[in-house]
Amino acid sequence: MAERGVSSSEMGSPDYRHPKRTAASFGPAMDHFSLAVMALSLEAIATEPTLLQRYACADGLLFCERDFFSLSESEVMMSILALLPKSRNLPMLYSLFHLAYKKKTLQVELSECFRLPEPAVAPQQSSSRTFTVKGVSFRMKLVKAGTFMMGATPEMEDGADSDEFPVHEVTLTKDYYMGETQVTQALW
Repeated sequence: MAERGVSSSEMGSPDYRHPKRTAASFGPAMDHFSLAVMALSLEAIATEPTLLQRYACADGLLFCERDFFSLSESEVMMSILALLPKSRNLPMLYSLFHLAYKKKTLQVELSECFRLPEPAVAPQQSSSRTFTVKGVSFRMKLVKAGTFMMGATPEMEDGADSDEFPVHEVTLTKDYYMGETQVTQALW
């Protein structure tokens, strides 16, 4: 948590920060506006994917710094207003954005806005088992058979070894168990 009276060492991206944010804005609510911008942008893009191609900024999703200085003249905001009737979450996120814009804080956690009912799931067997070898017990987790993508992309070149290229599909044909922790000296 941020300390009161401490200045921020950075200001954040202009495409996400409140237009009146200063280094003195450092505190627990300093990212509320940015969160509201991201939530509103993501819901708008989910409702109308073409918005991303039309309005994407260098560092932002939809909004650019200039949009925050005059919301009434923002083309992005006008497009979002037109979408309000098409989305269940967009009107609420639009209201939260304006609250964060006016007060630079939110009185509600954004996570509270997306409470979804828990899906009804049939009870499953535990995916962990305890094994004992020569008096040493250890837990192993079930890894189900399936297909996934593995490897490094060209963007990861600096942090990847040459044998990690290219990204490729891997299929595990059988379930297996893997230790939940490293092997201990006692087990070794």
